Amino acid sequence: MIFRFSTPQAFILVVGLALLSPSLIFGESTPAYQFPTTNVTALRYRTAMSELGVPVKVLTSDTWSQTGVSTLHQALNMIPGVSARDSSGVASITMMGLDTRATKIMFDGISLFDMTSTQGGWNFDAISLDQLDRIEVIQGAMSTLYGANAMAGVIQLIPKKEQTFLDLRGGDRVSAESFGIAHEALGTDVLFQFSHSEDSSKSALDGGSELDNAEIYNYHLSLKRDFGFGIGQFIYHKNKSTTDLDQTYDPTVALTSLDNPNYKSFVNQDLTKFIWTTSGTGGTSTQLSYQRDYLTRYTQGSTNYNYQATGYSDEFESVFRTPVGRDLTFLFGLDFYKEAYASNQQGRFDYFANGSWTLPFLTLQTGVRQEIYDLTQNLTADAYQVGISIPVSALNLNVKGSLGQGFRNPTLYEKANSSGSLLNTPELSYTKDGTLAYQLDRHTKVLVTVFESNLNHEILYNNGASAYYTSASTRRTTGLNYTLELTQLLGLDFLSLSYINQHSENVTTGAAPDLVPETQFVASAGTHFDRLDWGATLTYVGPRRDTAYQNAVPYATFPVTLPRYYVVSTKLTYHVNSENQLYLIIQNLFNYHYQETVGFAQPDRVIQVGYQLEFN
Repeated sequence: MIFRFSTPQAFILVVGLALLSPSLIFGESTPAYQFPTTNVTALRYRTAMSELGVPVKVLTSDTWSQTGVSTLHQALNMIPGVSARDSSGVASITMMGLDTRATKIMFDGISLFDMTSTQGGWNFDAISLDQLDRIEVIQGAMSTLYGANAMAGVIQLIPKKEQTFLDLRGGDRVSAESFGIAHEALGTDVLFQFSHSEDSSKSALDGGSELDNAEIYNYHLSLKRDFGFGIGQFIYHKNKSTTDLDQTYDPTVALTSLDNPNYKSFVNQDLTKFIWTTSGTGGTSTQLSYQRDYLTRYTQGSTNYNYQATGYSDEFESVFRTPVGRDLTFLFGLDFYKEAYASNQQGRFDYFANGSWTLPFLTLQTGVRQEIYDLTQNLTADAYQVGISIPVSALNLNVKGSLGQGFRNPTLYEKANSSGSLLNTPELSYTKDGTLAYQLDRHTKVLVTVFESNLNHEILYNNGASAYYTSASTRRTTGLNYTLELTQLLGLDFLSLSYINQHSENVTTGAAPDLVPETQFVASAGTHFDRLDWGATLTYVGPRRDTAYQNAVPYATFPVTLPRYYVVSTKLTYHVNSENQLYLIIQNLFNYHYQETVGFAQPDRVIQVGYQLEFN
């Protein structure tokens, strides 16, 4: 059964449940269990999750470190509503039915974006899970707060900032080392992290005889100091990767002959960011920031295909936050952005305002942003967002709903590989969602989320013309997500079950435009026995349709249906003492050969043995 809704009925229904009876809101009975007050950064300042009007999901290192996942894209798959894939270094993510280009990824407050990539994607495994304390996922259009590329939402990667760690592991075709130190010296908070990983997975194109190697180096430095009259922070982030890719599809030759061992990609990215924050009376604060991104990419292909690109971007931002009384907070900002790639460049300017009003019986969030993306013709892109959260404390319920519009400007790569001014219009997304969270008791929590996203002016690639173009059609995705979370029950530390059922199609043609799985199920569990920890994760991805691959699969019919697959990972950890751990990870436990996408890496069972040291 495919769940669909093309009007806000579901949104109104979920929100309306809490509005039918005022006694449910204003009831004075004491709830059996209070919702957690986890602080997140969804509003660009620390806020309790219970006071957010937008759906935010948090995954902590305590969970993923116990369940056998070892890469960032595997951890993202544990988050309800997120589908992530990384095939031979090609990053791909689906959220709210929208692809990688619609999701903004940030690490330690800096935006990670590959301006030279064909899809604007970014290699997930450039960040080691060992570096992270938690992952925050904000779903729905968030361009009012985060600007372009936040049409489907934002993924915040929060590093460990108070912990020193060392992690070493190796195994069948996989090795990784990571190190991090958090220290205070001369009144300055110092954070340094390093990671290196190498993964040689079998190629699906030649029957598994060639290893597709991906090697990544990652460096991260943060210096933060309180000068009394303001707080200054300097962040430097660098990643270098070498990836052995599979050859581009050619429908005129056999599928198994397209794996070229000489087809490689070399990427070098340097990011720096300066942040200055001052605080005033009454909780006001001002933040000024500047981010510089310098990136080079070289793709080595056949004798007639070599691609080299160098690009940079500069971003200036000023944000002013002012609480109006105890319950109302406003956020104002200005943003200047310049991007240059090869001989092309573009500049943008935007301004935004967001407000959050928190009362005992509801939280209301609103925001608007306008970006002038063509300064010469004064062409603009607009974004808005409205979110509401209603805690029904007498019933241990929390009802949330949001509506929003986001946007994404064409990358310079897309402009350079298109014809004329066809790409002078930004993509626009319209999203709406409703979430009902029910805390049964201190052990059990149930979440039900309905959502819909519409994408207009989608930028697609025309293989025949070798050019990008703007589609006049609308892409729509509707979905329903169920999540059950259990803690300290049934002999387990935790058990999480999540199922999503969604449908994505081009409203005009009825075709499925990208790799959106119609069903996805994730189960994670963990427990401990004295010094032993055990955990496991099952990820099931249902069939995916994609018209772009119909020529890549011999004798395929329209539309192409990519096969379903599942992956089981498990981890066993022995605590030598409070700081030292030895662990064993088995991924793809049942040796079920699967293809994450047609024509990329096809892993089988992978066994890793590791050692971890952690202390504060």
